[in-house]
Amino acid sequence: MSKSRASIKGHPMHPALVAVPIGLFTGTCLADFAYLLFGHQLGWLGMSFWTTLAGVAFSIPAVITGLIDFSGIKDGYVKGIAIKHMVLNSMMVVLFAFTAALLVGSDGNINDSQASLTICLQIAAFTLMGLAGYLGGELVFKHKMAVNEEEEHAVTEASLK
Repeated sequence: MSKSRASIKGHPMHPALVAVPIGLFTGTCLADFAYLLFGHQLGWLGMSFWTTLAGVAFSIPAVITGLIDFSGIKDGYVKGIAIKHMVLNSMMVVLFAFTAALLVGSDGNINDSQASLTICLQIAAFTLMGLAGYLGGELVFKHKMAVNEEEEHAVTEASLK
């Protein structure tokens, strides 16, 4: 078990910070599906573009805190899982960033000339995010990464009274 090095008063920051890009990238895919369902309106692609850019931007603090926590992992097996988690997330963020670039035309406006490719790549990136999230869950729940077992035990005892 490793304690989180990036924490505030014992609360790890990385799990809290990843919620924002996860929500934004989910919004990206929802906007893509709306684009496909509601007549290929460019407004949905615009929403996809902006949620993607915001997701990439808000990934930066999550990456930084994740790297800080990663630096404290001593167990080789757990570190291997963390490396896979990091690689999948890195691929996902780069792929989402690439798709945002595909949506911008030569005139600087959002266009749908690459919409099919963009949507397929965003779904692939979303899948990578799910796989990385699974590994993140394994780090926390199975290997107790950043879990303060003393506080966990105290909470369990208090709830039994």
